Amino acid sequence: SFGWFGPPVCAHEKTAEEVAMLTAFLAQNAFTRALSRRERAEAVLRLQPRTYRAGEVLITEGEAPGELSLFHLIETGTVAISIDGVLVNRASRGMSVGELAMLYDGVRRCATVVAESEVRSWVLTRLEFQRLLRASSAQYELEVSRWLHNVPLLVALSSYDKLVVTRTLAQTECPPGTVVVRRGEPALAFFIVLEGELRSVGVDGYTGEQTVATLTAGDFWGESALI
Repeated sequence: SFGWFGPPVCAHEKTAEEVAMLTAFLAQNAFTRALSRRERAEAVLRLQPRTYRAGEVLITEGEAPGELSLFHLIETGTVAISIDGVLVNRASRGMSVGELAMLYDGVRRCATVVAESEVRSWVLTRLEFQRLLRASSAQYELEVSRWLHNVPLLVALSSYDKLVVTRTLAQTECPPGTVVVRRGEPALAFFIVLEGELRSVGVDGYTGEQTVATLTAGDFWGESALI
């Protein structure tokens, strides 16, 4: 499922191995690891493969970015990065080039990128990247605003106020085994689960028996911190 906003414009069919590889690349890449897991999953769907021969130019310094400007995530081969004809760096497997054109309007390409060997890269256009961010943001706000309606303390808020609350929430990822909060600690924050599962372990006040509950998307706790 691609969510309520529809499928990506140019989804490319991929093998399970390619999906796993690209997911790992995006999670480790300095530019894309700041994206949420949902945004990275959408990016994997939208990435398209390209092959370049040795000596072929991927990016030209001084070129004005447009909707079809490309972000490259390199699978195989090596590219040379030069400024004013001087080699300044190289990029290879798992690395990327062309990031700035995805983010900033009017910023010309700051370097020339040339394939030093045969290169296979996965590309995303500026148009697709911007659509990905807009779609993910809209879906996130819709889902969280709907979940906030289930929080008794917030149910009386208007739709606009719920949207304001949604936009003030900070997202964080917790690796498996992470302790998010401990029983008895001061309630300093309100939490709502966006994706994944958490285990809540407590002790029955009457029997002393340990209780375990599973929290999934839309579940929340810590609303007393909002008072």
